[in-house]
Amino acid sequence: MFLKLFGAMFSFFSLAAAQGEGNGSLREFYPGVCRLMLMLHRDFQEFLIENHAVLNAMIPERVSQLHNLINSAATHAAVADQPDPFERGLKINRLEQVRQPPAIHTDHAGILRSAGMLNSVEKALGGSDDEIQAVVATLESAPGVDMFFINVLILHIGVQATSGSSVFSAGAPAARFLEHLLTDTRPEVRFYIMGALTNQLRYVNGHTQYFSTALVHFFSVGSDDLRQSLLNVFVSRLSMARPHPWGLLVTMLELIKNPAYDIWGFDWIKAHPTVETMLMTLVQHQERMPVSPLRSMA
Repeated sequence: MFLKLFGAMFSFFSLAAAQGEGNGSLREFYPGVCRLMLMLHRDFQEFLIENHAVLNAMIPERVSQLHNLINSAATHAAVADQPDPFERGLKINRLEQVRQPPAIHTDHAGILRSAGMLNSVEKALGGSDDEIQAVVATLESAPGVDMFFINVLILHIGVQATSGSSVFSAGAPAARFLEHLLTDTRPEVRFYIMGALTNQLRYVNGHTQYFSTALVHFFSVGSDDLRQSLLNVFVSRLSMARPHPWGLLVTMLELIKNPAYDIWGFDWIKAHPTVETMLMTLVQHQERMPVSPLRSMA
């Protein structure tokens, strides 16, 4: 019931946001929404954690601050246990916590079944290229972009892909499925798919490791257009005021610090001094952090 009430609230919010920032209702309403989300972030983290896919789907993609509030939620135990994302020498795949799946309340399989897509999705995850193309065709033929379906689809892929291990394998059917979703869809659909993938970069857990490694891989092998689009999504989330999701910071720092990805060589970065300054600030903050001997020797 509480989730349904959120749906009503964000439906109104989306209508107001569609009219632009000059809308007086939006100027009055948005600070109240932020205060409500901050209260949940502080006192009812489990609600945000367990329902993150549905909540993210309710919010317009470009309202990055609200996505960050949802995706940075973590239980007090998780916060106490996860390392600082700026810790030098940090390797996400060496953390014990990434062997644990996140808590999920959303009936992702049931939602896909109700949409008549579960069978195709399961066959796609089993390695059927025809079914992968069938799912892509469904997304492409829709009159608009169904954010709800895309977020639930990505969540379902993550659950299935990490059922045995949270290690990402580029040759696995789930990885090929994700790659086709990123490369065979039109730019508008792909933008929302990237947003849904970024929504999985949360507190330290098996899904965060899987999707962090997946996004770094797709960045490394993707076209210049794909890489710029991914950076655009990451930067828009990180340009907001804190809190920032732990997994998003770890992923962005990996892309920045690893010379193999040549972030600083992008004309898009050079053309936006504020973006370049923000990324340099992340690097400098990490360089001031001490190295953990335990993690370096792991």
